[in-house]
Amino acid sequence: QGSAETRSRFESTDTTAITIGAGANQLLIATVAYVGNPGAVPAISSVVYNTTETMTAVPSSRKVAINISASEIAIELFYLKAPTQGTLSAVVTLAAATYAVVVALACYDDVDQTTPFANVNTNTGTDTTPDVTITSAVGETIFAAANTIQTAGAITTTRTLTAADSG
Repeated sequence: QGSAETRSRFESTDTTAITIGAGANQLLIATVAYVGNPGAVPAISSVVYNTTETMTAVPSSRKVAINISASEIAIELFYLKAPTQGTLSAVVTLAAATYAVVVALACYDDVDQTTPFANVNTNTGTDTTPDVTITSAVGETIFAAANTIQTAGAITTTRTLTAADSG
């Protein structure tokens, strides 16, 4: 449907605009990756779309890891069912300023509005081939998010992947 990404440094808020067109049973997903000092990665206070639509944290999606440059990197997913259509913004607010914030938004059509997430799993690692196992059924969409950090305070790569389970 639509997607967008922004990057901020030394901020406690980030604003990302996305254009959401017409569609049925839509789901907006925000992937928020951020970096801080070890033991001091700030929590996300809120993710609000269109100034009034509060996005919900995906259960068990927050993952914090220490990387090789002695910073902590966190990633968390948020969602909103049936978001307002148009070109609008999501504002991510953290409890404190952080070294770097990357926000990626993606909107999907034809999502089960009762149970948009059947399974959630997370993983951390320091190798070059990250992996995670997700249990899914034929026809379900799989959404994955990952990020890397190679220098202190800088998220160098953020990736999202969407795929259909074809059995």
